[in-house]
Amino acid sequence: MTCEIATPINGDFFPGTPIDQATLYVPEASLDAYRTTSPWSGFGTILPITSTGINYNTANKEVTIDAVYDLDGKRSNGYRGLNIIRMSDGTTRKVMK
Repeated sequence: MTCEIATPINGDFFPGTPIDQATLYVPEASLDAYRTTSPWSGFGTILPITSTGINYNTANKEVTIDAVYDLDGKRSNGYRGLNIIRMSDGTTRKVMK
């Protein structure tokens, strides 16, 4: 899972989920904060987000949100909590709001 929020927020976001077996990617400057803030500290591995050095070129085409889904894969109208976003260029993103 990738979380691009610089400051981790507290909350019960993963009830019943075995996050101790998952890897969390966070901004490099925020590694220590995520490693010491619950529930994020419960992830089995916490690593910095790294760049591949390859930028995705959309040929100056504006990328928009195509659809929003909740964690059960059901189409959603809202952005509250953790969502899966399908973009118009075919990519997907996990977004927490």
